[in-house]
Amino acid sequence: MTRADRRRSMAAESAPLRGDLRILPFEGGTLVSQVATVYEELLTDRGYDVTDILVLKRFPTGIEDFAAALVEELDLLGRPNVKTISRHASRVVTEHAPDARILSDVERIETLSMVLEGHTWEHDYFAGAASHESFGRDVGRVLLAASYGGGFDLPKGPDRGPHTELLAELAAVRDRFHDWLASQGWVERPDVLSRAITALEDDAVRSTIEREFEAIVAVGFEEFGAVERDYLAALAENAELVCLGEAHASIARVWNEPGSVEDLGSAMAIESAGRRRDRSRTPDAVARYLATDDDSVLDGLEDPIYTIAGDTLYDQLATIANEIGYLRTEHDLTYDDVAVLVKDSTGPIGTARRVLQRAGIPTASATVTGLSGDRAVRELHALAAYHAATDRETRERAGQILADRLGGWPDDALAAVADESGVREQLGRWILETDLKHRIAESEPIEARAQFHHVERVLGIAAFVETADSLPDTWDGFLRMLERAITYVASDTYSTAVDVEENGVLVDAVRICKHDRRKAVFLVNVHEGQYPESRQLTQLFPRQWVREMPGYPGVTTPTAADVRATFETAPATIDEPYDAYYAELARRQLAIGARAASERLYCCTSRTNESALGKRQHRSRYLTDLEAREEVPIVEVGSEAAERGIYTHGEASTAVLSEPWDQLERIQGAASTGSEYDLRRAERSFGAIGALLESDDLDPRFEQAVYAQIDRALGDVGRDGDEDAVRRGDGEDETGVGRDGE
Repeated sequence: MTRADRRRSMAAESAPLRGDLRILPFEGGTLVSQVATVYEELLTDRGYDVTDILVLKRFPTGIEDFAAALVEELDLLGRPNVKTISRHASRVVTEHAPDARILSDVERIETLSMVLEGHTWEHDYFAGAASHESFGRDVGRVLLAASYGGGFDLPKGPDRGPHTELLAELAAVRDRFHDWLASQGWVERPDVLSRAITALEDDAVRSTIEREFEAIVAVGFEEFGAVERDYLAALAENAELVCLGEAHASIARVWNEPGSVEDLGSAMAIESAGRRRDRSRTPDAVARYLATDDDSVLDGLEDPIYTIAGDTLYDQLATIANEIGYLRTEHDLTYDDVAVLVKDSTGPIGTARRVLQRAGIPTASATVTGLSGDRAVRELHALAAYHAATDRETRERAGQILADRLGGWPDDALAAVADESGVREQLGRWILETDLKHRIAESEPIEARAQFHHVERVLGIAAFVETADSLPDTWDGFLRMLERAITYVASDTYSTAVDVEENGVLVDAVRICKHDRRKAVFLVNVHEGQYPESRQLTQLFPRQWVREMPGYPGVTTPTAADVRATFETAPATIDEPYDAYYAELARRQLAIGARAASERLYCCTSRTNESALGKRQHRSRYLTDLEAREEVPIVEVGSEAAERGIYTHGEASTAVLSEPWDQLERIQGAASTGSEYDLRRAERSFGAIGALLESDDLDPRFEQAVYAQIDRALGDVGRDGDEDAVRRGDGEDETGVGRDGE
């Protein structure tokens, strides 16, 4: 019996979902209009009031924006009751146990690390792996997936795989972790749904919770996992239920169970909604083709999709940054109109944020906190490292960061900090004494709002360390937890609190934009090896072991029938179901990313990877398929059809310094071959450079480097004193630009 078969058996034993399931077609646009249709039916045809209807959303992004859009769509007088299913379950848990504290993701990581450090591993494999730096993170992610699925689904008898004993020990660790949390009065977020189902068995709790609704609308139903569906069934026991699910759109649930959205509502009244638009814009049509394999939607396309090809990832990202500048200057787009998306959280989100930020572009992300790139956070981290250091070198390095930030040694501030007790109070005193918040607003306005938010997060970590009896309220304890928060990356398959709380260009995983739209979307690394990739579900076990683990919390042993039932795009012949399953999932992720673009879609690639050997990378088979279709217009940025000037300082730093040499080589090449040379193109390039050099906020050292390059291209040795400027022009420390994007 496969994991999918066991899931179906368990579902049959659970209370079935009763109500209506509306299946929506895969097409562009947000879900607001479809939800509004159902909401209006409940108001007008069923006689409910706004206060009677509870809207539960699966993905936890954009709740406030979604509620506001629903108000505007229906001209409602009050705010509709919109919550994520996980947040609603949290309320049920706290209603049942008012003193229970539900841990944030970062708090969960810290407490789990304490349990793992005190655990003696029985299996030799774990005992040997425990010394690796990533071991705790890898174990934590497996336990996270298991908890969201209601626990490990370990097979019995002949269905047990060769490595089931490893999963059995992880299940024991999970139970021990939950017991320890219970002793502290804490609950991990992944366990909230299961706890809420139990809490609803209390008549007093159910009576209180049911006062807020008489009808429930479940949005994004195609992503509701088994435990979420069980919770929905328990919650809607005495209420009218309408579920809205998109066909061919699940990218989270299908990590953990195969099947289509129709398979989720076997006991429900199923109705398929028709398409709302006969004619789609190019990004929507491309997305629908990728999701359904229906090539008829590609007929009659007029607007192109754009491609960007760089030599390396850095070049790809620098070109994206310049194109964002072009869109802002020439098409009046705002930063919030743009998204730069990678396939999942393993992609270069942090690198992309850094490259864009160094080009002067503010960025936002839900998956990666942004703490690592925040100078204010680095200052507070240095303050903690200075006090926690046990060796002279670390202390001096941290002290130098503080001195550089403040323009001198902060004797008075450090003395004031020493007078306080407790890390939270000491941080607060430092912020006050050094006027950190004023410095943020005055010196770095482009990301001031994000930095204020980050500082509050750091203070929240300090507050948790202070109040948790099991954690030492010391600089060392705070520093350890802060560093975990800085490196934290949200899970792709399960997330409970991933709202984008910053402003700027969204740099994130595709899933964050599943129900969002941006005028321009850049899809990064549309390569083979990404779209699709040979998927490794965890770093904890070898890939082949996982493929032999029917009890692992994920789809590890799919059949060919599972692939066909889950993906409309499945090939006719399936030799390796595991590889085929995740190849089709990658194609669907690409479709979701493409659909996020309301106007302009960019597919971006690099010719070589970032390894020392610079291994050649090939464009994704899905991109080359589109390029081979005459009905799909494609324009490459930088070609004659889409020439670009210089629109960001980040692009200028590399382009400008090489431009004199590039132009000279073109002229010499034209002269030696007898071909023509387009002087107007050179004039445009140098005109853009001239405008940049006249900018008031340009670093004078960068200006010197540009003039020195021009002199050298003309054959001069260089201007007096400019030799160092030329050398500095290549480095990150002086010009603010690094070739590696780090």
